[in-house]
Amino acid sequence: MKCTNCGFEFSEGIFCPECGLKNSDGNKKENSNNIEPQKSLESNAAIEFHSDGNITGKSNGFATASLIMGIISILTVGILFIPEVLGIIFAFVSKKGGSMIGKAKAGLICSIVSIVILIVLMMI
Repeated sequence: MKCTNCGFEFSEGIFCPECGLKNSDGNKKENSNNIEPQKSLESNAAIEFHSDGNITGKSNGFATASLIMGIISILTVGILFIPEVLGIIFAFVSKKGGSMIGKAKAGLICSIVSIVILIVLMMI
């Protein structure tokens, strides 16, 4: 089958593995609004298209590590200080030049909240 969007040849599935566009029964459609087709997905995109038609969530290890460090920092009320710093570092490393995904944002927020809680507790 040939993708109607980018012209990539593929044999299985209904989604083009190159651009991710859903192709119908081989009917060719013209791009009437002159928008440049998307050639590839970002490396940190939240979804991933497979050639067999399946769509799965894409995981980022640094984002997950940031979330875990954020949860640990909340549970320890910021006393350890290492999980807070690692949570913030992992959140920014997971961006890879793009935008942060939800896990990284949650880890960053938890780490910052833990530091704020520690500062408030030290003032009391």
